[in-house]
Formats: sequence, structure tokens, C-alpha cells
Amino acid sequence: MDRSPSFLAALASAAVPGLDPVSVEALPTLPGQSFDVAFVQDQEHRRWVVRAPRTDVAGAEMDRAVALLGLLARRLPFAVPAPKGFVALEAGGRAAVYPFLPGHPSSSPPCRPAPAWPPSSGARWPPCTTPTPRSSRRPASRRTTPTPTGPAGSPSSTGPPRPAACRPAC
Repeated sequence: MDRSPSFLAALASAAVPGLDPVSVEALPTLPGQSFDVAFVQDQEHRRWVVRAPRTDVAGAEMDRAVALLGLLARRLPFAVPAPKGFVALEAGGRAAVYPFLPGHPSSSPPCRPAPAWPPSSGARWPPCTTPTPRSSRRPASRRTTPTPTGPAGSPSSTGPPRPAACRPAC
């Protein structure tokens, strides 16, 4: 169901008391899209975003996201969308209207997945996050042979390889 920009502006007006739309700009609707989205400007030159779910599943996802963003908003150092009003839709569900957040998406590098352990290793948790000298891993009373040292008293590079860092680098 494609909703017209005028219909989405009317939803915004019904959802937020005092919001009188002056202009509206709808995002293009693509097949398989979950929401109809429009940007509405009111008489006070404030911009608003209208999101109307196209399916019941999309409506449930939006309700879950709204609840999560409400919790995160108190803990994040930047603004997140916070609906100022909702309006029921004829087909079920509800549309959300929230103030437009100025800015642009950040361009952070993508996260790399954490390395997987072979099941045969028996490891349940990463062995370490940073390499540590062998001498600090075990008490001296448990050693049966002295640990060889390299130059300037540093642990030798001989012996089994040390585990790599266990956290993803992002």
C-alpha cells in the first residue's frame, strides 16, 4: 500500500498536537520496503519525520526499536530519534512522528568478526586479550623447568605460540 505524501503529512498533524504541515517530501517507495517515510515541515520551520509501517511485522519492529531507543537515549552522548506522537493506522499498527535529527551518518570502518576457536581446544572464553609474559601466567612453585629468557630478561620467543588478541579490532 503506497501512501501519498499528503496522507503522511496528515498523519503527522494528527499525531503531534500543534503541528501544522506547510510542506512535505516523501522518500521514494521501493519494492520490499518496510516503511513509508516522509519529511514534513511545519509553520515554525521545524522538520519532522513520519514513519508508517507497511506490514504488521514492520510495526512490531518499530515498536521494539522505539522502546530500545528510549532506553539508549539516556546513556548515549548523541541524539537518537524520539517520537513525539503516534497515530493509529486503518490497516492496524501505528505511525510514529519524531523531530528530524540534523547531521549525517558517521563513516566508521566496519567491524571485523572475532576469531573463532577450534572446538578441539576446549577453550570456553578467549585465553587473553593481550599477550602476557610466561613468568606472570603461572606461580613459580608450579614450574618444573626454568623459563628461558631472551635479551634483557624478556621472555624468549621459543615455545608454543601465544594466542592472538581475542577482541575484534573496531
